[in-house]
Amino acid sequence: VADLDAGVGVAPRTARFDLRIATDPKGIRLATSPGDGRKLSVRLLDPSGRLLSSAESRGGEMFLPTQAHGALVLEVRAGRDVERQIIAR
Repeated sequence: VADLDAGVGVAPRTARFDLRIATDPKGIRLATSPGDGRKLSVRLLDPSGRLLSSAESRGGEMFLPTQAHGALVLEVRAGRDVERQIIAR
């Protein structure tokens, strides 16, 4: 995909949030920098878009419980900023 972006002149995506993600036997652990105090809304989705877990925080650590395995989508929102990452569990 990065090769395609370069070929069509699309700038590389930059991360909007400083995320540290770790899988856990009971879910996903997520740590963020304290940042500017904006409220973060975090959602864990399956590949079809079904909501598996969600949490809100102003930075720090969060735990998203889930029994799901395989490729999952982690979506982090703060205001209009949105970042999505595919994670494997």
